[in-house]
Amino acid sequence: MIGYLRGRVLLLESEGCLLDVHGVGYRLILPSNLLSGLRIGQECAFYTHLQVREDAFTLFGFPDLAEYELFLLLLTVSGIGPKAAIAILSTLRPPALRQAIVLRDLKTITRVPGIGKKTAERLLLELGDKLSLGQAEATAGASLAAAPVPDAASPLAEAGQALESLGYDWREIKPVLDRLPQDEQQVGTLVRLALKELSRRL
Repeated sequence: MIGYLRGRVLLLESEGCLLDVHGVGYRLILPSNLLSGLRIGQECAFYTHLQVREDAFTLFGFPDLAEYELFLLLLTVSGIGPKAAIAILSTLRPPALRQAIVLRDLKTITRVPGIGKKTAERLLLELGDKLSLGQAEATAGASLAAAPVPDAASPLAEAGQALESLGYDWREIKPVLDRLPQDEQQVGTLVRLALKELSRRL
């Protein structure tokens, strides 16, 4: 399977680009926000997902591993295929999408063209716990060790790690954690409270 490509943009198309990799052209479908920043002749690299069907082989490209892994996670949701997952990532950047899922923000998810209420509800149901208490903690950033933090085993520390994995900087996380209920033991509750306050600052 083709998992990674580095080359030069040969042609820009409506849904993606043609990438020249040592004389071989690979047609990639890309999130529209990524596509809008490309130019012909640009050297770039993509993590890729190959969709194999009877009538076509389709490559989807992503600028970094985090977005690629989020794409794969979206594919685990019933009724969401590669095109729908690309549409979601074209509308919502990964931090905003993770935040919407953690907060069960149905309104934000239904902003995506082609994603109706039932599909959005299924997405939130199937991914909510995976991102708030699973993936977020598993992919936590390392910068927690660089600043004064709560005890590493505490729910507050775990909530801080989850917020960092959602794209927030520790300098904005720490003041919010300090104002949360210090006796709260549920990491998910702490994350949701922190996200609500961080959202008000946007």
